[in-house]
Amino acid sequence: MSPAQETFDAITAELIELKVITERVVSSLRTPESVEEIPQVLSDYIDEDSIAIAIASSTNHEYKEHKYIDVRMVRFASKDNRDCAWIIEGSTLFTTNPFAAAEHQRIYDKHIDIIGTLGVISASVFESNIWNELESINNKYDPMDDREQENEARNLLSGFLLDAYRYKASDIHFIILNNDKVDVRLRIDGGLRPYKTYPLSMHNSLCHVLIEHKDYCDRPYQKIMPEDLDASFKPSSNKEVRLRVATVPVKIGTQKVTDITIRLLNSDNNLTLATLGLSNENMNKIQSYASKPHGIVLVTGPTGSGKSTTLFAVLKNLQSLCPDNSFFTLEDPVEQQMPGFRHIECRKPEEGNTNILTYAIGLKSLLRKDPDKILIGEIRDDEVAGLAFEASMTGHLVFSTLHTNNAHMAIDRLLDKGIDRSMLAESLKGITGQRLVRTLCNQCKKKQSFASCGNYYSKYGNDPFFTESKMSFFYEA
Repeated sequence: MSPAQETFDAITAELIELKVITERVVSSLRTPESVEEIPQVLSDYIDEDSIAIAIASSTNHEYKEHKYIDVRMVRFASKDNRDCAWIIEGSTLFTTNPFAAAEHQRIYDKHIDIIGTLGVISASVFESNIWNELESINNKYDPMDDREQENEARNLLSGFLLDAYRYKASDIHFIILNNDKVDVRLRIDGGLRPYKTYPLSMHNSLCHVLIEHKDYCDRPYQKIMPEDLDASFKPSSNKEVRLRVATVPVKIGTQKVTDITIRLLNSDNNLTLATLGLSNENMNKIQSYASKPHGIVLVTGPTGSGKSTTLFAVLKNLQSLCPDNSFFTLEDPVEQQMPGFRHIECRKPEEGNTNILTYAIGLKSLLRKDPDKILIGEIRDDEVAGLAFEASMTGHLVFSTLHTNNAHMAIDRLLDKGIDRSMLAESLKGITGQRLVRTLCNQCKKKQSFASCGNYYSKYGNDPFFTESKMSFFYEA
């Protein structure tokens, strides 16, 4: 027996029990080809209220009678589709046809932030005085079709990305608030700054545009699982900025909503060591480490402290000094694409999946390609650590990052990963630990005499940094 026939029999059995129809009439009804056709087949012989009651009873859905509809609680409603009219009251979607899966998915995608359960309502509601009341209340009917909402979401997203690029933001955070708003914040100079807000009802359309549209991720939208996606956008005709999109479902009240963070990957090929803000002493040390013919150089620091940016600046400087060398990178994902570099994108290993290019597999393969300088995005495990040090002892200069809070902790971390002390002493050429420090705007900062500011002088006046350097002024915002 087909699902349509099985469901049809269950509903007609309810109608017979309600004494709305007889078995003789049921036997004369045509068999619906799909479950979606059931209400239409029954409507030729039975009143709409009885159909709704029987469907709700046989499918265990909530049934909403006319008199119990609270117009004040109805958030959206539509009768544009004659085969599936609907209202959203509270967090429940009440529909005249609970079997219209495609229509429900369309409604759910548009109002994912508010719909929790599915219920049944009679088609007669949409021809009654209640519908007139709904239409008379502002914002109680669906105000825009899918195309209009998608266009508005696309314009919003384009504006967010363009402003983030102009303000030199590293990340865009979409923070979902409990008051039906989404707060957009930009991470600028290490801090999250308030930017704009938009209605939560627009959020699902924005997610669709970002993830599914060909101009961005061009992937199916997964609402229930976290995803890490690559995308890009063009702030101008001759400039493309790569994006890393991270999504995860979060719970807001009784609903699950997609939380999004977008990272704007630095693709500035004009980046140099001189523009990083390093002191002359530190710059000379890093250049000294990078001038070694072989060995390994590590940059440490917490997430987001600019380790990869520093390494790319070092390698770019090295490329100009050693144009006859070959440069390879292993990254997850590839953040910057630089002329003359061969970038290999790696992924984390997955249990049971052998068709993944991991750091370990990539590095083993890379050593057969005659590299001179190798960048490994991150030393994640014991195997990669061992391979990186083996490469450094066979005539290659290796650069990588390590997640430690400071430089000296890197030694303990490497020992924990199984690196022998003699190998450390032989191969490790230098370790740097770094943090991001906010700087003052060159156009806005004001020069002040150090001695004239009593509070600062009493606190820092005897500090060797100031006394030995004979510094007599400072800048303030």
